[in-house]
Amino acid sequence: MAKSRKEKNDEILWGGAYLTDDLLVFCFCIYLI
Repeated sequence: MAKSRKEKNDEILWGGAYLTDDLLVFCFCIYLI
């Protein structure tokens, strides 16, 4: 999956793509609840 330069920078800030994805899923689950 191609990612933009900003997304790559965000991954570096958050310590990796996995952490970023986990945070998004976590927030999304809370939003649904």
